Amino acid sequence: MIKTYFRLLPALALSLPLIPLNAQSQQATNPSPFTEIVVVASQVPQPLVRTGTSVSTLSADEIRAHGNFALSDVLRQLPAVAASNAGGTGQPTSLRIRGEEGFRTLLMYDGMRLSDPSTPQIGPRFDQVLSSSVGRVEVLRGPQGLGYGADAGGVVSITSPVAADALSAVMDIHGGERGTRQLSGQVSGKADRTAYFVAVTDFRTDGFNARQSDSTQDLDGYENATWHATLSHALTDQWQLQLVHRDTRGETMFDGCGFPTVHDCRADYELQATRLSLAYQAAHGNHSLAYGDSTTDRQSYTAGDAAFGAEGGIARWEYLGSFNALNGLDLVIGADLESAETGTRERDNRGAHLELMSDLSEYWFLS
Repeated sequence: MIKTYFRLLPALALSLPLIPLNAQSQQATNPSPFTEIVVVASQVPQPLVRTGTSVSTLSADEIRAHGNFALSDVLRQLPAVAASNAGGTGQPTSLRIRGEEGFRTLLMYDGMRLSDPSTPQIGPRFDQVLSSSVGRVEVLRGPQGLGYGADAGGVVSITSPVAADALSAVMDIHGGERGTRQLSGQVSGKADRTAYFVAVTDFRTDGFNARQSDSTQDLDGYENATWHATLSHALTDQWQLQLVHRDTRGETMFDGCGFPTVHDCRADYELQATRLSLAYQAAHGNHSLAYGDSTTDRQSYTAGDAAFGAEGGIARWEYLGSFNALNGLDLVIGADLESAETGTRERDNRGAHLELMSDLSEYWFLS
């Protein structure tokens, strides 16, 4: 109850940048907060130094350096982020930010909200998100998440790599123990006013037996086939149209299902998500209108026989506007209309938010 009251209060944040004595030596390896731009804090680009909240970022090079196939294994190494799963890649995974429940972590990919409405609490499926072909990750912690709505106790925002000016193609092949292998490729480029990016990933692992009570000691493997695409076209110098689509199909083997209990269990997961947005860039502000639609389908099998199934969908309209006509004063407003349904159950949500940002001085910023 106390936590609910605090989330109803307006978010007030002050930030004071602290410059270390060895800032010049650090600048070569770490972006300066005065120059690094983040979007997740207020949903509009702004210097990290102006955000009065906790934001962590990961670049594509940093993600590759970790060497983890599952993105959750990378994120769990960030401050105040904890991840747990039922054993191995592809098993049910929960990502908690600052102790919040896992279903209250909002997962976004190129602006699309990847929530699964077929689950009781409409939460994210981090077990189905791989680290391959990720361009950048921003993680938001703290009360600033209320700008995204009641489902955002923390926010993980993923973006695709920026399309190269010329045609570019990359292919990666990874392999390891327990029959693990990953084949991925991506193509990107720009032509006149059009930019495109397409990534395809095929991941397989034999896994391991994570349940001691399983007398058969069978392996609990996992397979994932994902393709993700973005297409942007500048209609004019001010108007831009963007289309994003993601398709994921996962198959997970696990133990302990049915009655009497057996260990020959399989769960299939399918996601199809699409987002279309139109953005307008003005001299003193920007506006964007977007529509997103996603469907999920889950099927569970016990000893090869269908045991349980659920499907759901989310349709969402959203508007976001920013205004900076006054010197040292920025305004961000947003509104959204979302409808989620699974079976005969339906949840409608309408929301609006407003954020005011101001420079109190050269070093103090108010949000």
